[in-house]
Amino acid sequence: MKKNKPKVDSHAIEYLDDEERGLIESFEKSNVKIKPISEKKKKYWQQIAANSIAQRKKKALNVRLGEGDIELIKQKAARKGLPYQTLISSVIHQYATDQLGERQSAIPLI
Repeated sequence: MKKNKPKVDSHAIEYLDDEERGLIESFEKSNVKIKPISEKKKKYWQQIAANSIAQRKKKALNVRLGEGDIELIKQKAARKGLPYQTLISSVIHQYATDQLGERQSAIPLI
């Protein structure tokens, strides 16, 4: 049984750039056969997509920092070419996901 390739909605294609349109046209003209995936693999990839979307959701957080610390963070962010709030968010994310190496500090981290 031969399955038809999915077609892109002609209304949606007008929002694509030239490269994206070219890729779609190339795909539709090709002899590529789409291989169905198992339900198990489908659920696996759906879970990855759901986790990715959940990680992008943001929630506001208010925290008080010392003025000196804020100035140092702003300087480091400027050297990296980042907004300072993005740098703070990145550091917190790295810590939360165990990507930051922990150093010995006077205050034990929980």
